[in-house]
Amino acid sequence: MLPEDQTIWYDWLDKHQQHFDHLYYNVRLSTDPPTPKDVDPRYVKMWQDLSARRADVIAAKFNTLTLIEVASRIVPANLGRIEAYLELWKLNYPANTITRTIVIYERATPIDLRLLAARGHVLAQVTA
Repeated sequence: MLPEDQTIWYDWLDKHQQHFDHLYYNVRLSTDPPTPKDVDPRYVKMWQDLSARRADVIAAKFNTLTLIEVASRIVPANLGRIEAYLELWKLNYPANTITRTIVIYERATPIDLRLLAARGHVLAQVTA
């Protein structure tokens, strides 16, 4: 989660934390791309950690998992990122299904909100 998104997250979490039993932050979803051959072996783990795809938050309530993406400003890339994260989750954790996604945001254009809503993502605006 980017530093500018943390305020938005904590504002939302103050009102909704009771809906979840566990929150997992910065959840690693992949180790792609492969480490280049010229990377010093001492830095391979660092390369993998920095290049991995990571979900902002995975929230759990009983056996229900929710992927949460936090963005101060929604842009079309958010839709692609969420869709990619859902596919990566299915590949890496096939026994544990994500049942919903929540996009927490501060600003967005109507068309970007429409794109996200059309794919079934729950939208939650936090106002400053």
